Amino acid sequence: MIYLECQNCGQIEPDCNWIIYQNKKECKYCHEKENYELWPSSEIRTLFETIKNHKDIYSLNYVLISSVFISTALELLLEKLIYIVAFEDQLPEEIRHLIELLLESNLGRERRLKLFQKLGYDSFEGHSRELGYKDFPNHWGQIVKIRNKIVHGKLEGEYELPPNLVNITINEAIEVFSKIHNIYNLETIRYKVTGGKYYEDQENLNGELLKLKRWKKMVLNNFDED
Repeated sequence: MIYLECQNCGQIEPDCNWIIYQNKKECKYCHEKENYELWPSSEIRTLFETIKNHKDIYSLNYVLISSVFISTALELLLEKLIYIVAFEDQLPEEIRHLIELLLESNLGRERRLKLFQKLGYDSFEGHSRELGYKDFPNHWGQIVKIRNKIVHGKLEGEYELPPNLVNITINEAIEVFSKIHNIYNLETIRYKVTGGKYYEDQENLNGELLKLKRWKKMVLNNFDED
């Protein structure tokens, strides 16, 4: 399935969810016409396509390519998601700079997931479960374990990576990352609050949306402590 990201509001939707008006694709959120790009980025799509086009799916080479490429692609998607969560919430400049430094450093998957949890409303696992993909974090973790064995030279003998696990993980990743992106995308929230209508006082609306986001985060964090 082809996914498109609106370059005006940032909403990510499958191609089939876009409105066709006078033979032009229109974003159903902001109604911008013919202003979109394929999602995810070409870099990530290339990694996924290389895996899917590999002919010998039961070879050690397939295990090497699949585990390394999926791990790389999903960490890139997670990094992009952290930027969305952090910067759309208009954090102070000092904190933004700190997050940039953290992401530019050699943060592993687990630490990035913890950073996401600190910034967001819920953990990545919690979001995945709520979206109906509770097994995705585990599938991702299984592949990362194989990648780590390869990186540290500890992959011994015949180590099988089931092709169905690879395909399922890629498909789940596209669904989960696109949906979580839309959860934290301010333009998506704005559309839902206003019912898709133009709101004259944009500055005031932005302020109200940010208050709503922070209030929801505070409530959830307090609830978790009880």
